Amino acid sequence: DKKKIPVTEPADTPSSETAEESGAGAPVIRGDTPPGAEAPIGRGAFPAGDTPPGAGAPVGRGALPTDAGASDISGDPPPADDDDGKGKINWKLIVAGAVVMVIVLSITLIVVRFTTEEFRFKQIPQILARFPWYHVAFAFLFLFGYIFCEGRAMAAAGRSIGVKIGPVRSSLFASVELFFSALTPSASGGQPAAAYYMAKKGIPLSKSSTILLNNTMHYMTTLIVMSGITLVARFEYVLRLPAGVIWLLIIGIVTNGVGTAACLAFIFAPQLARKALIPCYRFLSRIHVIRDLDGALDKLERSIADYHECQALIRRDPAAQIKIFLWNFAQRVCSFSIAYCVYRGLLACFPAEAVVQGVSYFDFICVQTVSAMAVNALPLPGATGAAEGVFYILYRHVYQNKNVASYAMFFTRGISFYSIVIICGVASAAYYVHILKKRKGISTQ
Repeated sequence: DKKKIPVTEPADTPSSETAEESGAGAPVIRGDTPPGAEAPIGRGAFPAGDTPPGAGAPVGRGALPTDAGASDISGDPPPADDDDGKGKINWKLIVAGAVVMVIVLSITLIVVRFTTEEFRFKQIPQILARFPWYHVAFAFLFLFGYIFCEGRAMAAAGRSIGVKIGPVRSSLFASVELFFSALTPSASGGQPAAAYYMAKKGIPLSKSSTILLNNTMHYMTTLIVMSGITLVARFEYVLRLPAGVIWLLIIGIVTNGVGTAACLAFIFAPQLARKALIPCYRFLSRIHVIRDLDGALDKLERSIADYHECQALIRRDPAAQIKIFLWNFAQRVCSFSIAYCVYRGLLACFPAEAVVQGVSYFDFICVQTVSAMAVNALPLPGATGAAEGVFYILYRHVYQNKNVASYAMFFTRGISFYSIVIICGVASAAYYVHILKKRKGISTQ
């Protein structure tokens, strides 16, 4: 039998109520922070754009031209000639976001290291040696499932407008969006980068904009639906959360709700959207937040026109909307399941007094949903720092020893976020090199 790793710090003395909840089959109810509590890599709080609908040109649009016509990329159409405005990547924003992420992550690790007496980076290999391999395998299976589901949701959105995207290429597009979203505040860089790569593979910007908008709307909707399920099924748990987490949760719900409502208004009630937003634009212009009012209003009109195009799409093929929603739902489940895999692995590594037994898979999904919603509106790249902080708050009753909680956070965030950044970054770089080589090959002929 494998030896358990001793824990030198005594576990916090649980209250009688906590002890009753910690028995076999006890739900995850009491909180401090989930392993990997995070804003899932992906889109920000607002659909298809760097900013809330109407606060500027949606990502991939604005001053960029749009092309008409259906596109079939099941083969390999020639890439676009030059950049010609077909999608742009804001490298300055991405570099700045990456620097902020590294700084915040470094500060977070330093705080963890000096606030937990027994946490040692050199002990991580020892823990991994005792970590059951199949739990690691399942965690990475969910990781790749997260990327795959993102791609298939894009493919389902594309198929409804005549754009065919195979599984491999859709996963590559998903990797691009996830990577650039992770490095930019509020995930604002993912969609312009995805539109850029799609344009290089022959998908007109008018089509990619519709694909990304439709997919983002369902990505937001799934989090709202899962939050509703959590509030109904684990309402008492939510009420017992610390006030700070409850406020973050409320802000996240309001932000997602407003974003989804604005998106639906753009699609189904464009006149209402104009009446509501134009006065706001004029007010922002008066206080010098918006410098070019005419340009901003022009972008707003183009945004409304692009969003309104989705109305015909939704009415023409409602079955496609169900598919997109289900793929996004599966993507969320894959992301949230990684925390449970880490929990099951740590049960084999630490004594029972350090890790509460009997916490159900459904409870982990609920806690991860709270975590995702709580940090969703924070304008940090990948919610770095905030996600790690929320982790301790939501999972203190599961990992009753804070040193063990530190390892749980390290493994869960490491797999569910930072591993995705690395994998998607490598895939994006390889895909970019492939595009450049193909362009050179064409130019030399």
